[in-house]
Amino acid sequence: FWWWIRAALAGLVVLGAGFFLYRRRDALVRQPIATTASPGLMPAPASMKTGGDGSPARDNEAAAGGPAATPAPATPAPVQADPAPAPSPVPPLSRNAAPLGLETKIVRLQRSMMAITVTATISATNRGSKPIEDAVLLGDLVGAHNSAPLGEQLANGATDLAELERMGSIGPGESVSKTIQIRRTISELHGIQQGSTVVFVPLLRIRVEGEGASPIASTVLVGHPPERSGGKPTPFRADAPPQVYSNVIGRALG
Repeated sequence: FWWWIRAALAGLVVLGAGFFLYRRRDALVRQPIATTASPGLMPAPASMKTGGDGSPARDNEAAAGGPAATPAPATPAPVQADPAPAPSPVPPLSRNAAPLGLETKIVRLQRSMMAITVTATISATNRGSKPIEDAVLLGDLVGAHNSAPLGEQLANGATDLAELERMGSIGPGESVSKTIQIRRTISELHGIQQGSTVVFVPLLRIRVEGEGASPIASTVLVGHPPERSGGKPTPFRADAPPQVYSNVIGRALG
């Protein structure tokens, strides 16, 4: 009989010890989950954090009585540096540059055995409110060809052109005109094959520039008047004899 009593008492002691160890282990495991997060892992949302007593968990500093830490934003906005000012495409002297007007009138074309000479009147007009100083007229004469796009054959601000005339100072609203002669040897002109005939399409390339002005360029096609109204100028035959063409026109291409 006593043996059964001792066995029952021993079982109660074992059960009590096991229950005590279970409760202590549960408290030790649940306390770190409520106060810490594993390094490198995203902390659980605030609604999922709980303390040991089932209440919402607080940060360590708040639990100690200090101010609560302000949560950092999930994705910090990148710091935008002030952009560097873009370089001005216009030189400082041309910031307030006066606009120029340019007009070309073809007077005649002369064909000799060795060369072609174009005579033209060039007028530059100051359309601004300030004078233009040391204006210069530059230009050359070339023959249009099919070995390159026409756009690459037109004059622009970077085209290498020879100085033709000094136009001096051009006041606001004033126009200055110069009559020029540009010569090109026939061997230097490109010809264009049209069927069994080779023709010349002279291109007079002009640019005017000066201090206080934005340079202006123009390319004028020189040819015979069109056969019908609104048509294109007619080119010159390469096998034509020497002569003077007085009835010629110019058509600005750009």
